[in-house]
Amino acid sequence: MSEDDKQEAANDEKNDETGASSEKFDLSDEGKEKVREMRAAYDDDRQTAVLPGTGGTITGVAINEWLDDDGNPKFGKDEQKEKDEKAQHQEKEKQEQTAD
Repeated sequence: MSEDDKQEAANDEKNDETGASSEKFDLSDEGKEKVREMRAAYDDDRQTAVLPGTGGTITGVAINEWLDDDGNPKFGKDEQKEKDEKAQHQEKEKQEQTAD
């Protein structure tokens, strides 16, 4: 067995263990579009941002996608509003009970 044959056999054995394959596959247009989207996640030219209220401890490119143009969080506003209203209602009830 030549050295090249030994190397090929070792590679085949390694591929069998890892599930990897040396076969080349043609991607569909849909697959190619998905690859382009995935590559965009690793674009180093995108601007990073700091999540408000974290004192600079939470930063990154993904954070920039969570913020609107004014730097305010896009998500969670409704949930926070509901929590605030519930807390105000509970506080009002507590004050009414202590006033009686």
